[in-house]
Amino acid sequence: METIGFIGLGKMGNPISRHIMEKFTLAAVYNRSPSKTEWFRKNGVEVCATPADVARRCSIIFTMLTDSEAVSAVLTGKDGVIEGISPGSLVVDVSTIYPEDSQKMALKIKEKGAEMIDSPVIGSVDLATTGTLTIAVGGSEAAFIRSRPVLETFGKRIVHVGPNGFGLKVKLLNNMIMGSNYAILCEAISIGEKAGIDTETMEEIFSGGGANSRTLEMKGKRIIERNYDPQFLLAHQLKDIKYGLRMSMDTFSPTPVTSAAASMYETSYNEGRGDNDYSALIETYRNVNRKA
Repeated sequence: METIGFIGLGKMGNPISRHIMEKFTLAAVYNRSPSKTEWFRKNGVEVCATPADVARRCSIIFTMLTDSEAVSAVLTGKDGVIEGISPGSLVVDVSTIYPEDSQKMALKIKEKGAEMIDSPVIGSVDLATTGTLTIAVGGSEAAFIRSRPVLETFGKRIVHVGPNGFGLKVKLLNNMIMGSNYAILCEAISIGEKAGIDTETMEEIFSGGGANSRTLEMKGKRIIERNYDPQFLLAHQLKDIKYGLRMSMDTFSPTPVTSAAASMYETSYNEGRGDNDYSALIETYRNVNRKA
């Protein structure tokens, strides 16, 4: 039986790790902010002082962190996973980081006789809570098969995309589409509002025609109610779009639409909306139209 460790108990890591506990032995956890580990301590999970300690106790180590820098620090930094990992262990990174950075970390893990796969999750806190995330996996077939039973505790659709880094590439493309889709939705609605059209009426009409999208279904009511309680932070959406643009430069691919969307997310972030749900982008468009 695999023993599971989990590093990163934030808005996504917390519900994901609880789903794992329902079917597997969650032997150890680590979080930079100790307060987020208390529930796990009270429920019999060992709270470790370092990521290396988690790796010493577990055969599969999950990480859910903010960006490439955070994952690198936890895996390969001082007291990192790499200092405690045993040959034959598996690292499953469910964070969204830059693919090339992940591939480099996977090579360092391999030097220790262990293996790493990227398994970024697609979906917000709501889907993490219900255990119905989509998961794109990059890594060996053997590691995918080994990790799948654990991934199934919090994922509804799990796809092996290809070798290391490929799960992340697909995730970044997904978020480029999602982010750009939402930006044009904000653009259209803010124009309509300025023209005197009721927001709820626009949402109803758009939902019934070719303008409908999963993004509209998820964010339409939030636009109407101006409810920006975070499900997926605007700061994280901006980060993912920037990673996507970096990937476009690496592949010499044009991104005029995504680049324009990124500039609006950057403006919204600089206006102080980074900790809001990314649906708060509409307020940046509304501000621009009020000033025009």
